[in-house]
Amino acid sequence: MFCRGLLRKRGNRKISPRLHRFCGVDAAPKLPVSILSGFLGSGKTTLLTRVLNNTKGLKVAVIVNELSSLNIDAAMVKLSDPLSPSSELVEMSNGCICCNLRPDLLEKVTGLAKKDKFDYLFIESSGIAEPLPIASTFSFLNKLGENARDTMRLDTMVTMVDASHFIDNIKTADTVTDRKLATIPDDQRTIVDLLIDQIEFANVILLNKTDLVSPNQAKFIETIIKKLNPLAKVHQTVHSNIELDSVMNTNLFDFDEVASSPGWLQEISGTIDREHDLYGISSFTYKSNRPFDPHRLHAFLQNNENVSKIVRSKGFFWLGTDPDDMLVWSSAGRHYNYKLSGRWKNDQAKSQQIVFIGIGLNEKDMVEGLDEACMSDEELEKVDVKNEHPFRRFFVEM
Repeated sequence: MFCRGLLRKRGNRKISPRLHRFCGVDAAPKLPVSILSGFLGSGKTTLLTRVLNNTKGLKVAVIVNELSSLNIDAAMVKLSDPLSPSSELVEMSNGCICCNLRPDLLEKVTGLAKKDKFDYLFIESSGIAEPLPIASTFSFLNKLGENARDTMRLDTMVTMVDASHFIDNIKTADTVTDRKLATIPDDQRTIVDLLIDQIEFANVILLNKTDLVSPNQAKFIETIIKKLNPLAKVHQTVHSNIELDSVMNTNLFDFDEVASSPGWLQEISGTIDREHDLYGISSFTYKSNRPFDPHRLHAFLQNNENVSKIVRSKGFFWLGTDPDDMLVWSSAGRHYNYKLSGRWKNDQAKSQQIVFIGIGLNEKDMVEGLDEACMSDEELEKVDVKNEHPFRRFFVEM
């Protein structure tokens, strides 16, 4: 009777492993975790402050990551909201938790879970962090051979997007190094690559600062976001104001599902919603069983007027000059990348399969241009496989 009454009194609050063992309950619930991503200035710290101010009795632990030695975000949280004795803020500075601080992150989260006193953990990543490596950190073992997933569960991947700078950022060719944000020498990740990575690997996306753009422009940006990630829940916000139920205890995170949520994968699988072809934002998949001539393909990319309208493209392709190579095509904004994925297997049907997402794309014109870049049987009989071409410099051997 004592245990039943005590457990009923606790309700939805986290029940400690000790109480579970005492009352004969098989397993304690795992500590839920939300990971917050978003480019610099998107409003992450404001949201974090709202979380701490509106915890509804929850005991929340917070990890704040800052690239520099001075953790400005953590200082702002402390100034705006003196932490209650039941809360705890952990600062992680001088690096990024998606790369060089990943082992430290694992130690911090397992340490917080062991304290067995928190109902929720919120992790704010740095502005240039990629969310996928952070999420995968929860599958690693720490120095003691412990796995974070034994005591906690990823609940929600939240990404914040600054509506007032979104269009400029997806059009820029700047790299992280160009913006003086790099934590490693000569970091060549582009701003648009980073922005799209953060959008594609998310369960919940907050389109913030919509008061700084017109309602029509906010809807236009939201439509682009939904093309990039059709499965995410998108909310328009001002000053990061959102109901906590939208970013905490959502039970939305599933690694396989969120990894397959990008719009280009949905397009290939044929599950994308065509009703979202609004505001001139559209997507299509180019398919062909003919290989590209590398020089004609390069000319297409240099000269076709639709190329400048592409927001995102990704897929597999092959070249007549490299018939055994399965190649990966990827672009974000104006930045294109091509690399060797592997070799075509004997039983595989070689084909081009590239998804294009863009604004004002002329699908018919693009398909005709790409078809013209493909090689005929006669050309394939005479092709010189040793011939140098513009794409070969991108290939990296596996």
